[in-house]
Amino acid sequence: MAENSGCRFIDKTISPITNEQELLEIKNALNSSDVVRSHLERVLDLFSNRTNPDYQNSMKESISTVEAICSKIAKSNATLGQTLDTIERKKIIEIAPPLRQAFDSR
Repeated sequence: MAENSGCRFIDKTISPITNEQELLEIKNALNSSDVVRSHLERVLDLFSNRTNPDYQNSMKESISTVEAICSKIAKSNATLGQTLDTIERKKIIEIAPPLRQAFDSR
């Protein structure tokens, strides 16, 4: 980055810089007005707290964010596993087997 900074503001939260596509997707999600936004805001708050980061709860909120996104994609309020089944069955998104195993083991 031109600023030579390791972090940047996303909405009102300081977050480590990742690649531009990831930043764009985070900004898009934060512009939504639903449960995905609330989970994502909580993830950023927990993860970016420099004095007392809460990585464990940040990961839990991250999974809840994925679950909310999958519910939107599958148009269902089912469990994460059930929405992933729907997404895979309808070939909406191809989920890498190791990632699917990680979600199934949570």
